[in-house]
Amino acid sequence: MRGNVAAGVLVAALFVLVVSWRAGSGLLMLLSAAVVIAVFVGYGRQMRVDRSHGQDRPWRR
Repeated sequence: MRGNVAAGVLVAALFVLVVSWRAGSGLLMLLSAAVVIAVFVGYGRQMRVDRSHGQDRPWRR
């Protein structure tokens, strides 16, 4: 996942998380929290791949 897309998804999910927490909607809060965690896990995995291959940006081969 590219950095800009990941950042946009993360900001949107955090916004939904805060709004749903304020509204008291448990299901929406769990769903947005899962999206936030998935983005972090995917980003961390991509960073590990970048470091292991010694490439700055593997999508630009």
